[in-house]
Amino acid sequence: MSAFCPHFGICGGCKTQNLGYPEQLELKRKMLAELFAPLYPGEITVEPSPRVQFYRNKMEFSFLRQVAAKNADGSLVFEQAFGLKAAGRWDRAVNLERCDIFSPGAGTLLQSARRWAAESGEEFYDARKRTGSLRQLLVREGKNSGGFMAVLFSAKPLRDEAGFVRAVREAYPAACVLWGLNDGVADVAAAKELKLLAGEGFLREEIDAGKLLAARISPRSFFQTNTDAAAMLYRLARDIAWQARPPAVYDVYGGAGLFSLACRDFCGKCVCVELSPDSVADGRANAELNGADIAFIESAAEDFLQAPPADFAQSLCVIDPPRAGLHPKAAQGLLESRPARLLYVSCNPRALERDLKILAPRYKTEFIRAFDLFPHTEHVETAALLLPA
Repeated sequence: MSAFCPHFGICGGCKTQNLGYPEQLELKRKMLAELFAPLYPGEITVEPSPRVQFYRNKMEFSFLRQVAAKNADGSLVFEQAFGLKAAGRWDRAVNLERCDIFSPGAGTLLQSARRWAAESGEEFYDARKRTGSLRQLLVREGKNSGGFMAVLFSAKPLRDEAGFVRAVREAYPAACVLWGLNDGVADVAAAKELKLLAGEGFLREEIDAGKLLAARISPRSFFQTNTDAAAMLYRLARDIAWQARPPAVYDVYGGAGLFSLACRDFCGKCVCVELSPDSVADGRANAELNGADIAFIESAAEDFLQAPPADFAQSLCVIDPPRAGLHPKAAQGLLESRPARLLYVSCNPRALERDLKILAPRYKTEFIRAFDLFPHTEHVETAALLLPA
């Protein structure tokens, strides 16, 4: 099978586009079966993504001044590139014409942003010399709402903010547009403060989690990158809670509280535990949007799990840690508090496998299911339901 993207092979965004989608799913299933065989002998299925193109709701494009060629005398020829990082490179970007895993409007946005940069005289960032200005463009799209957000990060103040807003809105007319100063060394799309240039300052989205949820997503708030596939995770948590009817649901590493929202209409108590202030603010706004009474605790998961409330032992606890997996103190807290049901959601199967081994003295694995949130890549989202042994 040939890849559908002309940049395949040089762009680092996708690695398995050249394989048919059923073959991609089978490779992921086999990888998971081999990885978890010592812990879980049952069958592991991989639920396909509802969309295999234009599925991502978030991308980070890079501006880079980079070496294009070397002359015979040893002098270097430079170029300015804007797109995704080249495969296996931190210091090179691919000049993208389009991005078929993100949005049909991506090509127009990329061209418009390049034109604005050239007209305004903005210099692309040189990652080796740490010179120049334009660094990253973080974009988010509401796959069900049609909304759009663009956040530009630069090492210097912009020369033409209004022109940048016009450039974004050529592709997405109602886009929310922000800017942030990123003059640090780390190659991350981040800023201490963001300036709103146009729009509301956040993205609105709708999610079918077994009940329709309205969600607010801020620039720095965590949200699963595949909206429709992530909805399957929320429905899984809702189904488990519906069958168990626990006195409480604790959503730990909870982000903007979407697992809590998915269960709130029939569970007596839902608590979201999250460290990020931006995510907590979104969570509280989401609760209000949906008319839900959810408690939010702004805390690191490992701190909360050292002394959870008394009803935690009878609860359904949903944990969705970052890629590194559970903090050691969080794992110890779960071993000691032993919630009645533990749904562990992971974007990193190897971290999940490690943590299941740690939790094995007190828990048995009831099932492991996988959800393909990342078509055309080697990544897969995995969910394990654990019950006290």
